[in-house]
Amino acid sequence: MAVMSVADLHVRLSGREILKGISLPEMRAGQMVGLIGPNASGKSTLLRAIAMGNGTQGGISLGGKPVTAMKRAERAANISLMPQTPPLGSTLTPFELLRSYARATNLGLSNAQLGDRMGELLGKLGLLPDAHRKLNELSGGKRQLVGMCLAMVNEPKYLLLDEPTSALDLRWQLTALSVARNYARSREAICVAALHDINLALRFCDLLVVLKDGCVAASGVPEEVIDSALLADVYGVSARLERCSQGAPVLIADAANEIGASA
Repeated sequence: MAVMSVADLHVRLSGREILKGISLPEMRAGQMVGLIGPNASGKSTLLRAIAMGNGTQGGISLGGKPVTAMKRAERAANISLMPQTPPLGSTLTPFELLRSYARATNLGLSNAQLGDRMGELLGKLGLLPDAHRKLNELSGGKRQLVGMCLAMVNEPKYLLLDEPTSALDLRWQLTALSVARNYARSREAICVAALHDINLALRFCDLLVVLKDGCVAASGVPEEVIDSALLADVYGVSARLERCSQGAPVLIADAANEIGASA
């Protein structure tokens, strides 16, 4: 069963401490976890630390085993990281790129099994009509969806998504996060996604972790974490949670606080 724990994690890069004693609630199979916080708060660094253990002090354990004790092949079989940057435009097609990646990671599938898995992923993310078009003919948003397919094709226990909706329109933001959440639940995996849209985080995540300056500002159930005081402190905005007509929480940001003003 997928279980993730992070305790007193420090990460130093180029002599600078990026993450400063990060400890998180235990994350369990089936959960969708959102990492939120302003730019340069440490979200991408935390995802990379979970995936690779680079530059870390303290503990990241997956299934009870420290990431730093995992061999490269074991990490590759269990962890997938979708980076912020989508696959570069090239003369490869999404189908060819997925097939090459899957073969390189030695999934042990027959050609028919691999084809079925790729077709299912491409279909869920609306890419079947573009599966045999060159990547350099696709929009940035579609290439971002191809990147999500790459992260999911090996069916990892730990799916890490770094701003997976940044290039997507509203329909595909909802689709991509629905696919990620359903994947975590149906495969008893853990999905951790760095997000900037707090309303998407409120809608899709079971657990939120709020980062500020490399530290955890808050963590827990989304509706219990997000409030006006936290948003003023972490983001420097005047904002509030309201309820829509269906009873779901909706963040309304009223104004950016003046630079240098206290919360």
